[in-house]
Amino acid sequence: RSNYENSKLREAEAKVDSMTNDKAEHDEAVAGKLASADATILRLQQELIAEKTRAEKEHAQTQSRVAALSKTCDDAKRRLREAEATMGTLQREKAEALSQFREVQKEAAATIEKVRDLERTENRASWKMKDAEAQIQR
Repeated sequence: RSNYENSKLREAEAKVDSMTNDKAEHDEAVAGKLASADATILRLQQELIAEKTRAEKEHAQTQSRVAALSKTCDDAKRRLREAEATMGTLQREKAEALSQFREVQKEAAATIEKVRDLERTENRASWKMKDAEAQIQR
């Protein structure tokens, strides 16, 4: 071979070596970026799993609280119905007692009037007796 060919061959080999080195550096940089991206993806997946677990736990707690509140509400409604029924019974009993009281009051007024009539009759009889005694003594 000639010097020219050898020189061209060395230039081509140098070019190939340079390109091989450039490709190796590029591959190394890409591999680094891929490793970084993989680590980021793994971290994000772990965060997502943790967030999903937290959200599921919070959802379960919320459902539990809703169920407890629903039961409390149902209990309160039942107690309210019972109280309303008791109040209705008490109002009827009050009305009956008031009616009985009024009847007793009327009977008492009638009895008082009879007692007064008897007292007046007794007073008249007493005066008549005194008049009769006075007439007898004369």
